[in-house]
Amino acid sequence: MSANSVKGYTAEHEVELVMRRYHPDASRPRAGRSDDVGDIAGIPIVISVKNHREMRLASWVAGVKRMVAAAKLPLGIVWHKKIGKGKPEDWYVTMDGATFLQLYEVYIGQRRPK
Repeated sequence: MSANSVKGYTAEHEVELVMRRYHPDASRPRAGRSDDVGDIAGIPIVISVKNHREMRLASWVAGVKRMVAAAKLPLGIVWHKKIGKGKPEDWYVTMDGATFLQLYEVYIGQRRPK
């Protein structure tokens, strides 16, 4: 396994462990699928995990859109490592504006004052 593969696998595993705290069914899908459905399965959104020195946000977000279509899920995000930070809670999560608005609608729908 190449050094880059190890970096990617490690980052995916770290995000998987965090997501299991919130959703016990979270897991990593089988590698090598012809239809990329993201790096974390068993949850209702697509998560693409990235561990690269150089951020390529436009490309990563475009890739998530393809994964969302392949997974037939409503939305997806890119969870990418922040240099110098070991815990996924300290990393970045990136999405396009349309995805943010979907999340916001769910949030305000559940948090509306009575």
